[in-house]
Amino acid sequence: MLVSAGKEEEAQALREKTAAEYGPDILPDLDAAIAQEVGSEFASLAEDSTGRAMQLDVDAELADIYDTSGNTAADRAAYDVARRGVSQRAASAAQGNAIEAARRGQTGGVLGGVLASQSGQDEFEALGGLNASIASDARSRAMQALMARSSNANTMREMDWGVKSQRASAMDLANRFNATQRQAAEMYNKQLPQMQFENNLRRLSGLGAARSGVATGLDAQGASARQTSAGLGNAALSYGQAWDEDEKGKK
Repeated sequence: MLVSAGKEEEAQALREKTAAEYGPDILPDLDAAIAQEVGSEFASLAEDSTGRAMQLDVDAELADIYDTSGNTAADRAAYDVARRGVSQRAASAAQGNAIEAARRGQTGGVLGGVLASQSGQDEFEALGGLNASIASDARSRAMQALMARSSNANTMREMDWGVKSQRASAMDLANRFNATQRQAAEMYNKQLPQMQFENNLRRLSGLGAARSGVATGLDAQGASARQTSAGLGNAALSYGQAWDEDEKGKK
């Protein structure tokens, strides 16, 4: 029909143009998805060991207080100073008593003996009270050191747990994100062949429809041309018949 309409070259040209327009580029091939995974920056952070080192130093000092029952080397030195102070005060008091006894002429008498005995008793009682106070203070310090060590240990455990918990939370978050990314990529890649197939079908369907539309239009033009040609032929035939009849009438 296109040949009879004289449109065969135009039809072929339009078909080729349409085929080019519906080539592979109109629906490009789909690439496989790649999961975009991330890492956790928290895991790479370096811990500041300064605070922990200070806590360990404090714990060592508290351990020394507890292990020595509150009687550390520093405490013993302080107690020695206190004891010497008591002895010095007792000696000073004894010297004063001796001077008083001599003033009264009782250096070797009863008064001198009483005063000397009193000075010795005062020193003994003072040292006894000091030792009792030292022992009580030592026990109190040992108990306080034990409690402080417990509190310090809890603090260090909480700090360690906090750091580990934050690192684990950061890693869990990154792992969940990466797992989601991998799952999405896997699902997309599983659907990729079907999507590519459907794209090809749409491309071929569009190409076929376009080609069919071009052919239909040209066929319609051919049919119109044929109808016009047939009309002209019929008119010429009718005119010829009328002329023949007219010539016959003249004879």
